[in-house]
Amino acid sequence: MASIGTALAEPGASPRPARPAAKATLCLHCSTGSSRQWASLAAALGDGRRVIAPDLLGYGDNPPWPRG
Repeated sequence: MASIGTALAEPGASPRPARPAAKATLCLHCSTGSSRQWASLAAALGDGRRVIAPDLLGYGDNPPWPRG
């Protein structure tokens, strides 16, 4: 089943996709949303497509921009 998750990596990291052969779809949320808004789309696309839906800084499970 398709799923949405947030995975953070160190700068310069090169993570391997869970399903490298699957076509990817990048879903970006608007300024008041989060990656969760794409859950029904990910389910509709099924296992044949890798859905990448990050939380932008300060939204969803992602912390805000650092002050400074």
